[in-house]
Amino acid sequence: MNLLIYVLWFLAGAGLAILFLKSIQGSIARIQPDKQKTSARLILLSTLLRWIIIFITFWLALSHSFLSLLLIFVSFSLTRLLLLYRYQHKLSVQADRAL
Repeated sequence: MNLLIYVLWFLAGAGLAILFLKSIQGSIARIQPDKQKTSARLILLSTLLRWIIIFITFWLALSHSFLSLLLIFVSFSLTRLLLLYRYQHKLSVQADRAL
């Protein structure tokens, strides 16, 4: 049963990373250059909300055990790294096609 809980913490970290990056994409998509103040508030509030969610999730993991916190942190970091690498690769392929 303990192993299952740690696997769930690991999956929660990966899910949190996906949610984190999708929320960034959503915030960027809603930016309106003609409404700079509104866009700046949107970016600040969405950043604050993301960090609050991460803090709460990490705090819950730590309240379970230090290993849970370590697992969720490692899976969050690795998933973000892999998604950013994949996204960067897509952008570079699109840039090459545009040339």
